[in-house]
Amino acid sequence: MLKLESIEIRYGEFAAVKGVNLSINKGEFFTLLGPSGCGKTTTLRAIAGLTLPSHGKILLNEQDITYQPAEKRNIGMVFQSYALFPTMTVFDNIAYGLKVAKVNREEIEQRVTEQAQLVELDTTLLTKNVSQLSGGQQQRVAIARTLVTEPDLILFDEPLSNLDAKLREQLRGELKAIQARTNLTAVYVTHDQREALELSDRIAVFNKGEIQQVGTPSEIYNRSETEFVCNFVGDVNFLSENLVEWLNRQSDFKFDRSKRHYIRPENLHVNRYPSDNLSFTTTLTNKIFQGDVILYEVEAGPSTLRFMTLNQTLNTFQPGNSVTLSLDTASILSYEKGES
Repeated sequence: MLKLESIEIRYGEFAAVKGVNLSINKGEFFTLLGPSGCGKTTTLRAIAGLTLPSHGKILLNEQDITYQPAEKRNIGMVFQSYALFPTMTVFDNIAYGLKVAKVNREEIEQRVTEQAQLVELDTTLLTKNVSQLSGGQQQRVAIARTLVTEPDLILFDEPLSNLDAKLREQLRGELKAIQARTNLTAVYVTHDQREALELSDRIAVFNKGEIQQVGTPSEIYNRSETEFVCNFVGDVNFLSENLVEWLNRQSDFKFDRSKRHYIRPENLHVNRYPSDNLSFTTTLTNKIFQGDVILYEVEAGPSTLRFMTLNQTLNTFQPGNSVTLSLDTASILSYEKGES
């Protein structure tokens, strides 16, 4: 449906995007994830036609749109800042693209009402000025305005980043539901790992203008292909060289000392004794309450490791308690030294 072939975007000597290749399927929710300045938004702008590639091709439905004007691509875009017309009503904001396309008034009214209902925007708000709406309501207007023109592809540029945490979580779920109901193809840009993992069918992780890994949320998190992805997505314990040496003395399992090793906190199990795992007894040093889960820190030879439990009475411990931890050795993530 959408293909990027060897896309490179340069500003003078600086390469903001380096040889990006992507293939995004129809009806897929695809996320470009990475830290600030990694090239994800620049790539999105190239898809939209707002930035021209220095090299490569962009194909939409097998048509080359690399240098096609943005207004002729039939691509919708939802911006971080909403980009609404503040002096116009909600109705006129949603209807703007239809009016430009000279759709008749009766059809405009029907489609605007349908889209307002689709994004769960109270239709009584249609006559209000958008400046009277909350941030969450304005974002719904922005999404409805984009969907009403029935684009082939919709792009989201960090659309929830200006909202408070609770509303952001709520709209994430609603956005995914809207995408599923409409079967729209979406490309979503964010630096928020939790957002990407929750929303996406697949994710491309960017770093320094390059794609480090493309995969499902489970693949990105559980089978991170590079050390950067491992560290960027979620919490993870680094097993230092001294700790690896210490752990190698604790059991028959032996780490490859030529590599760097990591394990996620949920793959450390407390007071379990599976025979195929590496187990050791240690002392709790810290307890971090996070609501639904509790994060604990323990002494592990020369280092500190973190593990977590659900917030349940049977699973609570206190600093100073002695516990036996087992590492799920199948879940250890290992990388050649010097890899990025």
